[in-house]
Amino acid sequence: MKSRLSIALLAILAVGTAGFGQDVAHGVRAAAKDTSRATEKVAKETGRAAKASGRAAKKGAKGVARGTKKAAVKTADAVK
Repeated sequence: MKSRLSIALLAILAVGTAGFGQDVAHGVRAAAKDTSRATEKVAKETGRAAKASGRAAKKGAKGVARGTKKAAVKTADAVK
């Protein structure tokens, strides 16, 4: 009688442990999927920001070049 009860208890524990393990695996999979989506979104936004920053730097460099050219022309005119 005791051995049958022990076997039944052991079987219940085994099934419960397997079910708990599946829940944990599902939770880990879901968390990994959410992390992947968040990382992808951040990478896209970072790429957009870098592109905009590059455009602004290019525009600024053009402005500096124009200002330098104007100053050089004015200096040359003043020397004449």
